[in-house]
Amino acid sequence: MADRNQILPEELIRRKFGSSIDFEKIDQLIDGRQAYDLLWARALRCACRLNTQSDQPDPTCTVCGGSGVRYVHPDPENWPEYCAADGAVTASAGLPIRGLLDDPSLDPKFFDRPGVWQSGRARLTVKGSIRIGYFDRLTMVDAEVLFDQVLTMGAATVTVGRDAKTQLRYPIIDVDACHDLVSRFRLRTDFSVDSSGQLVWVTGRGPVVGAPYSIRYSYHPAWVVIGYPRMLSGAQLASKRSRGQLAADEYRPLPISCTVAMDFLED
Repeated sequence: MADRNQILPEELIRRKFGSSIDFEKIDQLIDGRQAYDLLWARALRCACRLNTQSDQPDPTCTVCGGSGVRYVHPDPENWPEYCAADGAVTASAGLPIRGLLDDPSLDPKFFDRPGVWQSGRARLTVKGSIRIGYFDRLTMVDAEVLFDQVLTMGAATVTVGRDAKTQLRYPIIDVDACHDLVSRFRLRTDFSVDSSGQLVWVTGRGPVVGAPYSIRYSYHPAWVVIGYPRMLSGAQLASKRSRGQLAADEYRPLPISCTVAMDFLED
């Protein structure tokens, strides 16, 4: 018998429902108790890639942080309060959706990378109506994991961004530990965490400017789409007779299954 983890979601659905596919029950399956609440942000290649020298992103770009990819809200017209006027979203924002996350695995080649103590890939399944694409970001708002960084003391407020030397990679939920080479720094005494997840040093406290310090904090894990076992699949939904006539069948997409990775692995 085939390993269940090796069967794609649409194959499982066909086995469960047979040739008569009940799309409402499929949606209920994905929205069920085993699904996760996610915030979906759409990836968009940054316009800074189009420059006079090459198609590489501008490392000084303030829009994408030099990564070449910016994130926007998938539906800014109906959710303007959750994005900027141009549709841009913050590091942990997006459109609320539900999805099944399974078959996680660890990649041992990342274990020898100093400062990174976690890695992982998994398979994500969402409804066929949710058109996620490559490099889209999905943040698990109910889950919390730990992340470690070594930063250099600079400004009084440590912002979230892509500068691995001075900025937090993710918005902070809670700080587990913060140390430099000689001192331990405490919440409220030496620093606070504001409503956007930034670390704010108390005036006169913390490491000296230019000194390194390490921090371990919890955050909502974010995943990035890196591949599709099967990009699309669908079925014809037989229409019911109306006034003695049979209307044309309607095509409906089945759930989409994609491979996701912890987003920092893809930098």
